[in-house]
Amino acid sequence: MKRATGLTLAAVVLWLCIASAFAAEVLTNDAVVAMVKADLSEELILNMIKISENQFDLSTQGLLRLKDSGISETVIKAMARRPHHPRRQRRRRAETMAQETQDAIALYRQARSSRQRPRLTSCWRSGRG
Repeated sequence: MKRATGLTLAAVVLWLCIASAFAAEVLTNDAVVAMVKADLSEELILNMIKISENQFDLSTQGLLRLKDSGISETVIKAMARRPHHPRRQRRRRAETMAQETQDAIALYRQARSSRQRPRLTSCWRSGRG
């Protein structure tokens, strides 16, 4: 029983680690150009820009390269609207993951303690209860 609960906790922690790894993708100008060249829809590219951490080069040279690569102004504007705060986002993700891990540990402890049988008191054994 303890082994099954331990395995469940390990699976939850592993799942949290995998989920955070997939969420950690950082979009760059090259990634956006690759998505456009792969003929992904503009809507999909805009959604990726909206949900992903980024390190866009929006200098004059970077903007000219984007335009020369066939990136639409709509996509470039979306890139410009997305703030670049990787440290704050990573810290928030780490704090969230730490909280989720603590919640999983609390659930594990709660489940473990609820399965323990109550101990019989001496009053019950002696018939005074």
